[in-house]
Amino acid sequence: MPKAENNIAALLSRGFVSLNKFAQMIDVTYPTAHRMYNRGEIKGIRVGGVIRVYSDEIKRFLNEGNASSVESAGGEIPPATSSDE
Repeated sequence: MPKAENNIAALLSRGFVSLNKFAQMIDVTYPTAHRMYNRGEIKGIRVGGVIRVYSDEIKRFLNEGNASSVESAGGEIPPATSSDE
């Protein structure tokens, strides 16, 4: 197993990671991960000033991406509007 996968497996075995570690795992900046948390795209809990993301949520996100935000919006794409009408 490559080193990066070993590191991810070690973090996931703890049951959670900080939002900062989560951002590194998915290769986004911390502010981007924080906006994702605020918008409800990822679920976590604040413990002592640190946002924790549970391993089940990390696995869901890695498998599905932002699918939970699409589902919360009704899961449907609104019809295109035409300026001709």
